[in-house]
Amino acid sequence: MKDRALKVMALGFSLWGLFLRYQALANREWWVDETNQFNCTKGIFKPVWLRLSNGEVTCFPGEYLLTYPFVAIFGSNKWGVAIPHIIATVLGFYVLYLICRKYLQTWWASAMAFLLFSMNSELIFHSFELRPYAVLAPFGLAVFYLTGRLFDTIDPLVGWQRCLAGMLFLGGIIYHAYGIFIVTFIFLFFFCREYASTSFPVILKRVGRFYILLAMVALPAWLWYASGQAGVALARNNTFDYISNPLVSFSHFSRSVLGALMGYKLLYPLLLGPILSFFLPHSLRWLQLGFFLVIVVMPIVLVCCMDVHSGYWFLQRQFIWVIALFGFFVAWCWEASVQYLISIFRKN
Repeated sequence: MKDRALKVMALGFSLWGLFLRYQALANREWWVDETNQFNCTKGIFKPVWLRLSNGEVTCFPGEYLLTYPFVAIFGSNKWGVAIPHIIATVLGFYVLYLICRKYLQTWWASAMAFLLFSMNSELIFHSFELRPYAVLAPFGLAVFYLTGRLFDTIDPLVGWQRCLAGMLFLGGIIYHAYGIFIVTFIFLFFFCREYASTSFPVILKRVGRFYILLAMVALPAWLWYASGQAGVALARNNTFDYISNPLVSFSHFSRSVLGALMGYKLLYPLLLGPILSFFLPHSLRWLQLGFFLVIVVMPIVLVCCMDVHSGYWFLQRQFIWVIALFGFFVAWCWEASVQYLISIFRKN
């Protein structure tokens, strides 16, 4: 009964979220970055192994390879070229359902996760956009779910499932420069979770071969594309034109980042969940704090530092995959806190 209710709830929120994403694209035309990517994609097929410019700062070929057939078929029709991103978005909702089914115990916590995911304005705008960020969000969800299964002893990935997961991880790493960060930080979270109760040799035996093989194949490819600017010149912009410099005003910086992570002002009060969870002595407190530090804080800080180094703007879309996972995190914190408080009241 619980699983049936979860499916109905997930389907309802997914349809609503997809409608909001459809509405966002229907009510606008391409903006300058999308037009630039379209112009770099149309025409004869480019030898992507030469790291030719495809509209990205670094010349990773993933988005070009994904959208090229649709640009060739549909031209400048915004709905036709959005097909692969629409499919990726639908799959993202499905993976969120799998994550909720695996890690959340109550229907209301799953509903909260879907509510935050469906209503987030950053996710709504970028989901059908002709930019790589449309794929990075569902990719982050998929990596989180599959990495959890890789480390799992009760329901692990086996055989062909591990092969498919490896191919997906490899594809994501050469899809965009941030792909390797997504895989690495999520791996780090699950590794730390397991290391707290399991010896390193046991973890190595469980997932070592998978990640060693992945690194041997993916890392050289990532370095090849990451090292090639292919004539793409970056202007020395003020990194903090859009989000305040944390060294100047940390409060403004934090509000901007948290606003992007939540994505809908009426839902900002739900941020009390993580705050409450960090203070209550429930069994998941340190694990959730680790999630916040490793999967939320560290990637955002890394992206910000890279932007400072390169002279590029620090923008919300650059941590879009963190935004995709943040709704689940908030719901998870609320569930752990409420269940702990209920258990205390029952004892008294």
